[in-house]
Amino acid sequence: MQKVMSISNISDETTTEPPSPSPPPTYKLFSIRFLRLHGRDLFAASANWFLVDVVFYTSNFLLSHIFSSYSHNPSSSATTNVYDATFEVAKLGAIIAACSTIPGYWFTVFFIDKVGRVRIQIMGFFFMAVIFLAAGIPYCWYWSKHEQTKKGFMVLYGFVFFFCNFGPNTTTFIIPAELFPARFRSTCHGISGAAGKLGAIVG
Repeated sequence: MQKVMSISNISDETTTEPPSPSPPPTYKLFSIRFLRLHGRDLFAASANWFLVDVVFYTSNFLLSHIFSSYSHNPSSSATTNVYDATFEVAKLGAIIAACSTIPGYWFTVFFIDKVGRVRIQIMGFFFMAVIFLAAGIPYCWYWSKHEQTKKGFMVLYGFVFFFCNFGPNTTTFIIPAELFPARFRSTCHGISGAAGKLGAIVG
């Protein structure tokens, strides 16, 4: 009986011991091995964030132009209070956010595990490029005397923000947080975000 109990005690001790932690990686940040293992991912994440912020933040500047184009009609008052004008621009931005930006985020939340991060990012960049070409090449025609063409430009403008958020504006936050090891994750994410803010400055 003592032999049985001693064997069971040994087996309990061996099964309850926690597994030994794996040794941490020996290479340092920006070392040759780091650049060989993660340099391409860091460059890709930074470049994507740079490109999307160039167009995302500059697209917001169009709001004031769109509002001024709509307000310069004969029915509008000659003098407009600056606070009222700011409120109208903010209201227009809220409408665009409710109709395109927020639905784009929800589409990403629903499809990101089904479609995949990289495919959503490629799709978002592709449709943003197509919409920018459709809105940019005949830009002066949209703002001609034809009232109905302005509505078409507004629809395209909303689709830009929809595919920006159902695409790179969301995935550029997610992908750097999943690509890199834990000990480098926050630093590489910060470098990618700083590249994005540099893109906003360039835009």
